Amino acid sequence: MNIKPYTYLIVLDGIEDNDTAVLYFDKKSIKDGNENRMHLLDDSIIKAIPILEYCLQLPRNELDVCDCDTRMLDMFYDEPQNIIVCPSQQLDNLMNYIQPDIIICDNSCYDRIKNNYLMNKDIECESAKNISSELLKKHWTLLFEKRTIKKMEKVPDLECQYLLNSEQLCFLPMLFNARQYGNANNIYYKIFNSSNHFEDSFSLLYNQNAHHYTLIYCNDAKDEEEFKKKYALAAKSAEENTRINLVITFPGISRNQKKYANLSSILPDNEKKIIRILGVHRAISKNALLMEIPLCSEEMFNKLNELEINCKQDISPNNNYIHRILKNIGQNFEQYLNSSFKLAIEKAKQICVFSDFPVGLCIIDNSDTTLQCQKELSSRPLSPLTRNMQFELCKHRQVDLTNNCKILFLECVPNIDENKIIRHCSDIIIKSIKDNTLEGGKFEYLYKEAYNINDFKKVVNENHADLLIISAHGFYDRENNISGLIIGNEKFIADTNDFHVPPIVMLSACHVSPRGNGCVNAADLFMRAGAEAILSTFVPISAFRNAVLIHRLIVYIAEAQKNLKTNNLLEIWAHVITSNAIMELMDGTKGFREWMMSDNSLGVKRFHDFCLNKSVGKIRKKHAYYDTKQIIKEMLKAEQMEDKFQNIIDLNDYFPESFFYEWIGYPENIIFNNKK
Repeated sequence: MNIKPYTYLIVLDGIEDNDTAVLYFDKKSIKDGNENRMHLLDDSIIKAIPILEYCLQLPRNELDVCDCDTRMLDMFYDEPQNIIVCPSQQLDNLMNYIQPDIIICDNSCYDRIKNNYLMNKDIECESAKNISSELLKKHWTLLFEKRTIKKMEKVPDLECQYLLNSEQLCFLPMLFNARQYGNANNIYYKIFNSSNHFEDSFSLLYNQNAHHYTLIYCNDAKDEEEFKKKYALAAKSAEENTRINLVITFPGISRNQKKYANLSSILPDNEKKIIRILGVHRAISKNALLMEIPLCSEEMFNKLNELEINCKQDISPNNNYIHRILKNIGQNFEQYLNSSFKLAIEKAKQICVFSDFPVGLCIIDNSDTTLQCQKELSSRPLSPLTRNMQFELCKHRQVDLTNNCKILFLECVPNIDENKIIRHCSDIIIKSIKDNTLEGGKFEYLYKEAYNINDFKKVVNENHADLLIISAHGFYDRENNISGLIIGNEKFIADTNDFHVPPIVMLSACHVSPRGNGCVNAADLFMRAGAEAILSTFVPISAFRNAVLIHRLIVYIAEAQKNLKTNNLLEIWAHVITSNAIMELMDGTKGFREWMMSDNSLGVKRFHDFCLNKSVGKIRKKHAYYDTKQIIKEMLKAEQMEDKFQNIIDLNDYFPESFFYEWIGYPENIIFNNKK
């Protein structure tokens, strides 16, 4: 069935079409006009706020205006409204590429747009001054009448429309579902009488999900009696085991950003509204709960900056110090979480975070792993807010690589003696791709080299791939607050518009996206170049460990394509790093690694025994390192070696490198198994 998505076009006078990166080379010019900005929202966008809030209340696609059965609702996956904000002077050009369903104009340009551009076009156009509950009802009715699936009936409660604003918008994901069950009036009643918007929306979403999962379980019931029995059985299980999607907004910037760009320490109300709009838009698309956390403190950024400084590549980090500061960052974050917030995180399956701070790095609730090791977690930066708003509000593609994934491995590290270890690690990744291709992985594979920026762009533009792995040195210029890649001997932060990358980009390089100082970084800027999901690092990394991690990721991608266990890239990554504790411990000391890779008394390699037998079903996501060490203790005890490797088991003398990776963008939209 071809389902028509809806596109809403917002046309404004006075908005600049500015897509340049904010760099720190000209420190004077970037301070101009920033006194009342924190996340760099352009003033020209402010007038769009009520229009954006209105568009969030319009249907996402034609199934929203049609009466759908439970099975059809279950097929919804990442379905947001497609909202485009356009400068009035660019409308002519834009209309050559898109066919909007509704245009809403800034009051100052409505008459001009209506009379000069749309006289002979059958496109609904309204002025922002007419926004109301009545207009909302009119637009829902109009879109139903224009549906392409004519045989489908009108959704219950289509005419039940009340214009929401401010915190009320957080209930919108529940409203789309409630309308399908004729329950919209009850939801509106709870919205307008709510004293705690978060707790009430959490309760509504959880109950809706539990009801939906119960109905899916009962879908094959033969008669009413069987339905009642199955429903009673499934309802109890759903009440205990239902999981939700969670969207977190966590504004705030580092002290360094405030200093260099003269940015405000107080979040302006208009930026708060835009950040909420981003969170609501994503929550609607994922049928998720929105959690708005107050401003991130400078202390958290300072601690992270301190951590990034101390993870130097040329010296061995103090592992006990690393563990202490990670715990400290987590404790600071935990202070923002009330009991309802903690419960929502506990019940979350997938988490999307809008923040300049890497929330996935936090260790909370007496666990020994970070949030990104416990949950399927992806990040979206907030700064610069105008650009990231435009990026979020457009509907993003879902990339289906179930049957074929074309991988481009781009080597940017020159083959000289000082780079022989890195080149050897590149060979490990390449061998993994080749081996998995031969063993049934649905891969195509290209290997290319580029030792200057021009060649890099040429290779990327000419070789259309699905997944780009860039092997390069990374650099972090703290004075100018930028980080990126070294292509051959040239520094590159991906700040130009003359190249286009595949949907997946893996940056096999050191500290390409440090967050403690709020630097401009290549990882974020690859989103402008077409990437949907970027894997990056906060700190310098071990080339060997990185190679092993990417090797494991390639293996699990191939397994997913064979219809095993995982579905999308974010699920695959979560599985990789959740099971990575043993790898981190083995890299703690040479002696422990050698022991694990040698045979036990039964002639079985201890590492294989651990993975295939000893650890199965025994490692919890929140306590992966503790549980792993307990299993190792049992293995040592069985061989009467209890006193061995105490530095690893009791003193935490290991570096948890996989904590310091981050997925930016939309990895949940990269599908490797569409048979789920």
